[in-house]
Amino acid sequence: TEVTKSYLENMTIHHEGAVLMAKEYLKYGKNQELIKMSQKIILSQDEEIKEMKQILKKANY
Repeated sequence: TEVTKSYLENMTIHHEGAVLMAKEYLKYGKNQELIKMSQKIILSQDEEIKEMKQILKKANY
């Protein structure tokens, strides 16, 4: 449905933004807790982005 397509497209954009922010933090940030969190964000949200894109492709959106 259109709701599903919209949800997946917008969540993909949202996750991509989070990944970019986390990568920027790794370049310049010093807080060790945030460095670890940023690393986890990159790994988990990259995987979720792939999954959402696969769902979109599979559904021919």
